[in-house]
Formats: sequence, structure tokens, C-alpha cells
Amino acid sequence: MTSSISLKSFSEAGEILGVSAFTIRRLVNAGEIHSVNIGARVLISESEIYRVASQGAGIPRSRRVHKSEPAATR
Repeated sequence: MTSSISLKSFSEAGEILGVSAFTIRRLVNAGEIHSVNIGARVLISESEIYRVASQGAGIPRSRRVHKSEPAATR
């Protein structure tokens, strides 16, 4: 019995999650999305994409701190 793991590119993962490939790359680099390296390609398993879809990843926009804000308002 063989099992098949479906792997997606950053752009495919972004399309499923409704974000850009750049956002996927940023989340992978931050360690919030796990990826696998196959040769020169970096891919994301379909199960990881669905984990992120259900649990979320990254910092919500409402909680982001902008560098231009004074320190007292942070």
C-alpha cells in the first residue's frame, strides 16, 4: 500500500489560503508554516495548508505594531 502526500508551491498554497505567494514565503521564513525542500524547490504539504487554514498563522492586522507609531501607543 502506498500513500501519497500532495505538495504545493507557494503560489498554489497562497491561492488556497487567499494570500499572496510572498505572504506564504514570509510565514515559512518565520517558521509559522512548515515546508519541505525537494532539490531546489520549497514545497508545502496540503495537510499543512489545511492546518494553517483552520488554526491561522501570522499576526492579525489589528495587533500589528507599526514602526511609525510612537512608543507610548504600543
